[in-house]
Amino acid sequence: YNIDLSLSNYFDITLGTNVTITFTNPSAAGVTTPVTLIVRQPIASPGKTLTVTGAKYTDGTAPILSTGSSQVDVLCYWSIDGGTTYFGTFAMANVS
Repeated sequence: YNIDLSLSNYFDITLGTNVTITFTNPSAAGVTTPVTLIVRQPIASPGKTLTVTGAKYTDGTAPILSTGSSQVDVLCYWSIDGGTTYFGTFAMANVS
């Protein structure tokens, strides 16, 4: 699943399957590229996973998403090296 950062820096995604995201068209190196993902579990068959290509997390551990029906998580990413690396943070879990 490609997310084009030239279109926006905010994306609302409902997971239909386990998803791997690749960010495309980031800002040039030396310019911060912020990205916010609103990630929703589906009503039927929740428990889907999300992987972000090139993402780095605190202690090297990717966030574990909420797994219940219709649960919503917020993830934030930014890159300063032209999209080679994205630093990620789990901003909000199970938002209601």
